[in-house]
Amino acid sequence: MSVPQPPWKKGFHKDYTHFVIEVHVAKDEKNQVFSLHKLQHEQDEQTVQRMPNQGMEETVFGLLTATLRQESLLETLILMSNDEDFKNQVLGEGDIEELSTRVSDAVQDVMAKAIAKQVKTAAEDTIKRIRDGFPS
Repeated sequence: MSVPQPPWKKGFHKDYTHFVIEVHVAKDEKNQVFSLHKLQHEQDEQTVQRMPNQGMEETVFGLLTATLRQESLLETLILMSNDEDFKNQVLGEGDIEELSTRVSDAVQDVMAKAIAKQVKTAAEDTIKRIRDGFPS
């Protein structure tokens, strides 16, 4: 299946299913970043209720894909601002395979460090949420 042509319509369709997740981000005075996500509307709730595992796998994969795309953009911009040759290759006719490998390596490094730093806290939070009745 190919990517459905946007704009996507919510609900179940012949070639795709679509629901919207809102991501909320907060930063405290210590520059710690917190986030939560939820389905946007009742229609989205109804859609995921009809999906296997209430759309949890699709939600995780969608959030991960969006995160990787945003981190790739950020790392590309950082590399462009720090390396004039890289910038010229991106804006010109540099080899996309080589450029994307460099960006990919940077993203993997950042993500691996973030995962190592945050995964235990995320797991603890998950267990507490389940014990408390699984609020979102």
